[in-house]
Amino acid sequence: MSSFTHAAFFDLDYEEYADHDPAVGYVHPHTPQQALTPTQDFVAGTVAGIAITIVGHPFDTVKVRLQTSTAFRGGIDCLMRTIRKEGVRILAV
Repeated sequence: MSSFTHAAFFDLDYEEYADHDPAVGYVHPHTPQQALTPTQDFVAGTVAGIAITIVGHPFDTVKVRLQTSTAFRGGIDCLMRTIRKEGVRILAV
């Protein structure tokens, strides 16, 4: 039985990926890795935090309502009834 390797699966030549950092995986040697300035890091973190909140909050609202009530038949039913009763803004607050 042969063992699965990523190199065999993706047909990669690992000599091209000599710079290996276990935290980020294989780094292509032709891709320069530049550190962010503190300001760039702060802005990137802020934008990421806002994005995850905008995307995740509606899911969390539906999840909490499903956990605390037996009135819904499922996630879609909960979402639709919440929007009909309270409007779409409830998912963004």
